[in-house]
Amino acid sequence: MIRCLVFASVLLVGCKNKESVVADVNDADTEECTVDCDDPPGTTVPDVPFGMESRPPNPGCVAPERPPAVAGIRLQNAYPGQWFDEPLAAEQPPGQPNRWLIAEREGFLRSFDLTTGQVSTALNLTSQIDITGEGGLLGFAIHPDFATQNNPEIFVHYTTFASASRVVKFTSNDGGVTFDPASGQVLIALPQPTEFHNGGDLAFGPDGFLYASFGDGEGWWIQPHPSQNTDTLLGGMARIDTNGNPAPGNPFMGGDAPELFAIGLRNPWRFSIDQVTGDVWVGDVGDSAREEVDVVEMGGNYGWPEMEGFNCVYGFNCNNGTFELPIFDYSHAFGVSVIGGYVYRGGAIPGLYGSYVFSDWIGGNIWVSFPPGVGMGWTTNLAITGAPMGAAWAQDLDGELYLLTGEFMQLVPDGGGPANDFPMVLSDTGCVSEADATQMVDAAIPYDVNVPLWSDGSEKNRWFAIPDDTQIEIGPDGDWDFPVDSVLIKEFHIEGVRVETRLLVRHEDGGWAGYAYQWNVTGDDAFWVPSGAVVDLPSGATWTIPSQAQCMQCHTEGAGGTIGPETAQMNRSFVYPLGSSNQIDTFAHVGLFTGDPGESSTLDAHPELLSGEPVESRARAYLHANCAHCHRPDGSTPTDIDFRWTTPISETETCQEPAQLGDLGVPNAMLIAPGEPARSTVSLRMLATDEERMPAVGSVVVDSDAAGVVEQWISEMQDCLP
Repeated sequence: MIRCLVFASVLLVGCKNKESVVADVNDADTEECTVDCDDPPGTTVPDVPFGMESRPPNPGCVAPERPPAVAGIRLQNAYPGQWFDEPLAAEQPPGQPNRWLIAEREGFLRSFDLTTGQVSTALNLTSQIDITGEGGLLGFAIHPDFATQNNPEIFVHYTTFASASRVVKFTSNDGGVTFDPASGQVLIALPQPTEFHNGGDLAFGPDGFLYASFGDGEGWWIQPHPSQNTDTLLGGMARIDTNGNPAPGNPFMGGDAPELFAIGLRNPWRFSIDQVTGDVWVGDVGDSAREEVDVVEMGGNYGWPEMEGFNCVYGFNCNNGTFELPIFDYSHAFGVSVIGGYVYRGGAIPGLYGSYVFSDWIGGNIWVSFPPGVGMGWTTNLAITGAPMGAAWAQDLDGELYLLTGEFMQLVPDGGGPANDFPMVLSDTGCVSEADATQMVDAAIPYDVNVPLWSDGSEKNRWFAIPDDTQIEIGPDGDWDFPVDSVLIKEFHIEGVRVETRLLVRHEDGGWAGYAYQWNVTGDDAFWVPSGAVVDLPSGATWTIPSQAQCMQCHTEGAGGTIGPETAQMNRSFVYPLGSSNQIDTFAHVGLFTGDPGESSTLDAHPELLSGEPVESRARAYLHANCAHCHRPDGSTPTDIDFRWTTPISETETCQEPAQLGDLGVPNAMLIAPGEPARSTVSLRMLATDEERMPAVGSVVVDSDAAGVVEQWISEMQDCLP
């Protein structure tokens, strides 16, 4: 089979249709490929030795500088030589910019005088606090009128030895220097089913009410699930007055938990309230796959346990779409415990003003969510990698931010200079015509692969562009190593609509990054969506554009950054303006390679999924194209699976190996059980549509053809021999 493609920028003689044309023909009986066009009815495409006579010059389709949003800030120890033991919250009392109160998990509330450098104990609750599991002195909030109160008040969130979460008010008898442990007034006493997911934070909103967050207690066996039960505060956020009464206007006043402000949370460990807008920002710690950031609104339901991040999980129907979606989520490839931060309101980093900053405790990553722009929602970029572990953020009276790691690590400008000109729209990338963004420039060389990455049935067009005077190096394993400043382009059509164009670029530092552009409603340009987007399709279905971070979950370092371009995938015919020719022969002819790849007829080629090749070859080729970028040595998964085409089946760590990361409820499940696809999780995960699905990213629709091929392969498998 030859797949004949005519792209908008590659028009054959006599074919005036500007849309892509696809025709599969059997080349066993003919040496020509006929592509149907509206005008004229048919165009004959001759076979030619080479599809291009010369390499097109590339004046402008090269990698841009990295976006300025991920530069310009760093962490700096604000108070060298000062250390606190497991700090989980810190706040400056109103009117006291030279003093911090710091909550240490064991139960001490410390007072840190910046003028003298002295640290003292303002409150000792160690005798009342249980630090088992995730317990301890979890958070506190200072009364907004602290500076004018006769007996200043603070509010403390902690766990007790009686397996309960408590919110307690304490008063001071010395003007707020210390607080009397005997003055404690319990405002909320919440029984906890376990010592996990108790979490908790406290903050006053600009409305004067106290907000408190509570995890679901890991009470997964309780029915109805606590997070979806409006008769408990578990998995919810409370809103009360300073005496513990439900705040007027709370949305669930008729139930047994009238303090509830919102529900559907899993473990809202840290949250903050923007004192300018009143927005309630929550970092909700996820389960096995996703971490999420939410802006919590009154009466909102944030989906747990039916939703984790943007994903519908555990076989639920996600409440027919009535759940509130996150602002941002990320996979466990980037961290496993989100730490909610603050909206930046300082003056030291003007470009950050109004943006939300948060991090991950394990992953060492810090993100910045920038406010909505024209036609766009909040956009989230990775700002710092390799950050020290910090379980909480703090904000001083000037709006500056600190990551609490034991030290106060302040967010400061790094002197990186002014913002660059990162292309916000596709027409500014240099890879499409400035006059018509639907047309690629000549420097963008079209190509196709033998076994495409499954993208829920979308039609995809592909191009690449490399800088002048550079070449592609082919590695010993057949992987193509593109030079610095290269750009790989993929255009997605769903239901006849051009919805997305992705650019995978190799920056000057040698690292790869993915940038997705969403086409506007008029179809004449596309705008950058770093935090991803959900597109409504004509049928009423939706298409999810991945975030910048999600792009790199597949384009792993272990896979070399790119996925499709490798010899066995690229060894195929393609229709060029001159005619149909093998891609590798053509690219070698025009000098795109550093060396001689050899004649295409002597090189390996992956069989197409529905070809007449042996089923084992087709199944292995599909698993290579769709799974091996993660499931390989140095991949991004916590398993030993190796799905590379060149790895013998006996060495893939799959055949007759116990199921990993869950058995899907199948007794004696194996990754691959020869002759038994119903007991093979490799096959079953391809059929799943919940959190057990593979591939885990970029697909929600089952590839029935591929699932059938893999099932047939396993059914016919006799043993695990190579």
